[in-house]
Amino acid sequence: MKKNESNLILRKLIMELKIGILIILLSVSSAFAEKSYSQIAKVSLDMKSKTLEQVLDEIEKQSEFYFVFNQKQIDVNRIVDIQADNQLITDILPQLFKDAGVNYAVFDRKILLTTDPVDNIQVNYSLKSEQQQKTITGTVSDSKGEPLAGVNVVVTGTTIGTMTDAYGKYTISVPQGAKSLTFSFVGMVPQEITIGSATQINVTLIETEVGLEEVVVIGYGTKIRKEITGSVAKVASKELTTNLSTDVTGALQGRTTGVQITQQSGEPGSPLRIRIRGSSSINSSGDPLIVVDGMPVANTAFGGISGLSEINQADIESIEVLKDAASSAIYGARAANGVILITTRKGSAGKDKIEASYEQGFTQAVNMVDFVNGDQYQEMVRTSITNREVSGLGALANYYIIPNNLAGISSVQYGYDQIWLDANPVNTNWFDYILRKGSYKNASFSFSGGSSKTLFYFSGAYKNEESILTGNIFERYNGRLNVDHTINKILKAGANISITNLNTENEGGFFSAAQTNLLPIYPVYAPNNSGRYFYDYPDLSMASGAAPRDNNNPLFYRDNYYNKVKSFRSLNTVYLQASPVKDMFLRTEVGIDFRFDHRREGKSIPLFPLNAFGNQQGGNGRVGNSRFQNMNLLSTTTANYTKVIDAHKITGLLGYSVESGLSSGNTSIKEGLTSEWVTIDGSKHAAGNESENEFRRVSYFGRLSYVYSDKYLAEFNIRRDGSNRFAAGNRWGTFIGGSAGWIISSEEFMKSLPVISLLKLRASYGEIGNDNIGSFKYLSTVYVNWNDGKYAGDQGYLLASFGNGNLTWETTRELSLGLDYGIMKSRITGSIEYYDKKSVDLLINAPFSSSYGWSYTSVTLENVGEISNKGFEFTINAKLLSNKSFKWDVDFNIARNRAMVEKLFKNNGPNLPGTMQAGSVSNNNTSILVEGYEFGSFYLPIYAGKDPITGAEMIYEVNQTKMTNEGVYELTGNLIDATNNPSLVATNKFLITDKSPFPKFFGGLGTNVAYKGFDLSALLYFQYGNWIYDANEVYTTYPGEGKNLRASVVGNNDISFIYGSNAVQSTRFLHDGSFARLRNLQLGYTLPGSFASKLFLANLRIYVAAQNLLTWTKYQGWDPEVYRAGDTDANVAPGIAEYQLPQVKTILFGIKIGF
Repeated sequence: MKKNESNLILRKLIMELKIGILIILLSVSSAFAEKSYSQIAKVSLDMKSKTLEQVLDEIEKQSEFYFVFNQKQIDVNRIVDIQADNQLITDILPQLFKDAGVNYAVFDRKILLTTDPVDNIQVNYSLKSEQQQKTITGTVSDSKGEPLAGVNVVVTGTTIGTMTDAYGKYTISVPQGAKSLTFSFVGMVPQEITIGSATQINVTLIETEVGLEEVVVIGYGTKIRKEITGSVAKVASKELTTNLSTDVTGALQGRTTGVQITQQSGEPGSPLRIRIRGSSSINSSGDPLIVVDGMPVANTAFGGISGLSEINQADIESIEVLKDAASSAIYGARAANGVILITTRKGSAGKDKIEASYEQGFTQAVNMVDFVNGDQYQEMVRTSITNREVSGLGALANYYIIPNNLAGISSVQYGYDQIWLDANPVNTNWFDYILRKGSYKNASFSFSGGSSKTLFYFSGAYKNEESILTGNIFERYNGRLNVDHTINKILKAGANISITNLNTENEGGFFSAAQTNLLPIYPVYAPNNSGRYFYDYPDLSMASGAAPRDNNNPLFYRDNYYNKVKSFRSLNTVYLQASPVKDMFLRTEVGIDFRFDHRREGKSIPLFPLNAFGNQQGGNGRVGNSRFQNMNLLSTTTANYTKVIDAHKITGLLGYSVESGLSSGNTSIKEGLTSEWVTIDGSKHAAGNESENEFRRVSYFGRLSYVYSDKYLAEFNIRRDGSNRFAAGNRWGTFIGGSAGWIISSEEFMKSLPVISLLKLRASYGEIGNDNIGSFKYLSTVYVNWNDGKYAGDQGYLLASFGNGNLTWETTRELSLGLDYGIMKSRITGSIEYYDKKSVDLLINAPFSSSYGWSYTSVTLENVGEISNKGFEFTINAKLLSNKSFKWDVDFNIARNRAMVEKLFKNNGPNLPGTMQAGSVSNNNTSILVEGYEFGSFYLPIYAGKDPITGAEMIYEVNQTKMTNEGVYELTGNLIDATNNPSLVATNKFLITDKSPFPKFFGGLGTNVAYKGFDLSALLYFQYGNWIYDANEVYTTYPGEGKNLRASVVGNNDISFIYGSNAVQSTRFLHDGSFARLRNLQLGYTLPGSFASKLFLANLRIYVAAQNLLTWTKYQGWDPEVYRAGDTDANVAPGIAEYQLPQVKTILFGIKIGF
């Protein structure tokens, strides 16, 4: 019994022990189960010199925390440094708000920030019974109707709150007695909405003015807008969406003051002429340095395609323009023409996003110039023959309506002669066969997101543009992957990888021929029913020995010719960043830009027959293959340091970079095809060449920035560059820049003027260089050709250029002054700037004495030129209306630049101003540089009308004595018969000082309107005061054998219509090129978030868009927006219109969706 009793007692004790242990375990488990989110959630941060707003945003991205605060109490623009490696929020907040006067309280996922004592905050609402609460639901969206995820929704005056989900929806339980809800989101204006009896509250938040806190990319880093002391402009990604130009920098036109952008032609992918505050060079490139994700890239690519047309515009986050020398000085020897920084998109932590878009439309020429039809052509030619008899040129014994070089064979080969033409009038409009309605297709997608450790952005795109020129196609494929990974609290690494495949076909052409040599009296097909095209090449070549030209039948040429280019480009950067100590990080970045181009060109046997003119191996068909590759490597190492001590902020940068480039190419041409395009079995190598070029640049650079009390600013930049493009003694150059700023509106004495929200003065000075002059210019070069003389069987050589070992950098010095302003709480903002820029040591081909004994060349490059650019820039941005349903913004900018020639070589005598001619049109220079006069002035005879009796064209005589002895351009008042004295035309040119090829001012006017889900944007670009010399009009005004004519000659008594008269290039063809163009117009509709979510979408937007929709101008030529290619002409003589294909009008429909 005792044993059993003891066993019973033991079992009882064991049972009680088990129950006790179970209770302990349950208590411990319960304790763990009741831990709040804030006790377990951890965050990692590595942020230096960031605003408090950016830090809070990063915490919310990495976690489920959300912050509640009154923006009037908390300074979210305060600059902070914070480092945390997987730490609790309760460990991070003390660091973040140390000595900041901010109290905080953490309630699970809600974090309250306040300057009031936390104990006074009402928190007891959350403890009230369910019977005392009611539920409110709703949706929060932006001004475009797109849902906003992560919006704070808080019962006003409490810590009760929630956040909107991915579709902008929220649900919140509010206690009885609660009067309102407060909705807040970073970058939006907070709203307080009265609850009343409502159970559903939908809210639209309006964007705040980014203003001074906007992050701006500068050289090798970023800054917030208020700390910028130089002249830096920014175009954000949302402004890029309306740009339909293939070249991404086209988005800057009309949006960035002081940046003049002109399209070369309407061909897809054609390069742009970009001038930032005027041209800083004469013979060298005037294009700015363009940097993509830290890697310099070329603006032009193989085949005349813009290098920037290879970038997918949807991948771009922002484009910054460094306009003044102080801001650009950090890039030293390549920055004389300014710098354009392109930054591509990155991922962000939180919910992954998928975006896709598709656009499709058509293109057509912005304008068409009319030409005479066949009947008018014959009438005009006969009239001009009659006029010739009284003009002084004398009657013609023979004249030809059908050109003589064709008349001899046309009857036999084609059954075409004047008798047939008289019986069968022909009115062929060759533009109907050469031009067409082009097409436009653009598709892209992206997938982005990430975690607290890794961010990614992946995208792909396809673009296809069929030119308005029949046979020409531009096709592009893009892929990109951007990755950033935080390895630990010290190391971070990343990569930007992009690839582009580009296919272009240029099998059309003949645009110039349709205006000059393709006459309206030519039929498309031979009249003799032979099935042949009329005016095909073989008959012409064999009968007359003429060279193949594009004035042959374009349909025949197109059927028997191809010209295709395939290009591959890979632009990549990788980096490793380390933060070994507080306030400092080191970064090493390596970039590679690799490009390969393969061009295939072929002329079939019918087009290039046996014994064709221009053959090397007998002809019988020709094919050519050209291969070019280019590889640029850049390695950059920088050290960045930022220290904040009380009211002082010091930022420093030191860097070192090495850049090298290697380009090579070869071309092989074969003739003697065995069939149409086959080059085997007896084909002969006709010609070939190879080329190779290499450059190298080494640089050291630094920057020091200082901010005191958030209102006194200063910065200094320095860079030292070494380049192998100069001789050993001149390879190094040092370039500096300094700037300062004063935020006057932050001063105490400005508080009495609350209407002024911003007033900031800026001043800068800098010296920058230009080494973009080509390779080996300091060395003498030789020229060799197969038909040059030989001695004893050895090939002879000629001196092609005379070297100059003293060549050095072209240098630009610039002073810039600016005033930034904001009034009415920054509803109206803008800037006023003035600059004075002088470029010295410019490279010019200066003549040297013939006594040197070289006849092939009589010039050598020298650093002797000087030009200046002075101007002003003005911008104003106004938010006219901004409420929950309607928003209206207007932006306006205008700029003026005047360029003057300060110094040139003395080529007319020791006491005469230096001159240099440029802008050749038919071997006649139409532009001139003269010391003391405006840059790129026109140089033409002054047109004086026509002789009423003879119809001869008259020009004014120039005082030759004064021009020769004093360098003074003066008219004598006498008239010269230019028609009968063509030799006097060239010697009576006059310096035109009141009509410049450069505009007196240019700019843009833009507007954005949003009403509920609808949005409308428009951009008008304008130029005023620029003049155009219409060389195309010169070629198509004078009748002669085989010359086409504009329709404007019909019934125009002011035109001297004399057969066979020489074209008189004069001010008669100088026209006002001022214009205003509706550059972009877009109308869109965004589906409300509630409807989009039903389709399982985050957002959906449809839109129609147009580019170059309307143009207002007095100019009667093809397009007032023109420029000539080539460095010298693009700089000095841009206002010459010849055969450039006009820009295109684009109209399209688009759709964009997000998941």
